[in-house]
Amino acid sequence: MRRRLLAPLVTALVAASAGCSIHAKIDQIENEYDKIVELVCDCPNPLDNCEAQFSSPFSFADRDCFEDALAEDKKASKESLDCTLEETKKYRKCYEDNLVCDDYTSVQSCQVDSAACPQLPEAVQLALQACSNEGQ
Repeated sequence: MRRRLLAPLVTALVAASAGCSIHAKIDQIENEYDKIVELVCDCPNPLDNCEAQFSSPFSFADRDCFEDALAEDKKASKESLDCTLEETKKYRKCYEDNLVCDDYTSVQSCQVDSAACPQLPEAVQLALQACSNEGQ
């Protein structure tokens, strides 16, 4: 289930806001995921490894490397992160509206629409890919 939940978001982030810094945008996205973790993991019978299943995809990467990669084109990265943040808010709202603690299938329809967000320039995508490869 974890892969199904994270794959669209990672795609959205890699495909990854006119105001706040890249660092602040990532913090906002992580805060949305923290809210999902609280919702799901506070259920009476939480899933095994609950926090790991619903934590931010940024928690699995070298955040400094990701921030440096996104800084390759700050404007495009912020636009994509803005979109990712909005998609993540919708995702959290879906969990808030649909989660039934004794029926985790109640949130199967909750998805992050990665196709809704603008693609990053190739140079940023390559830098992000290098960050992902560092952890392997």
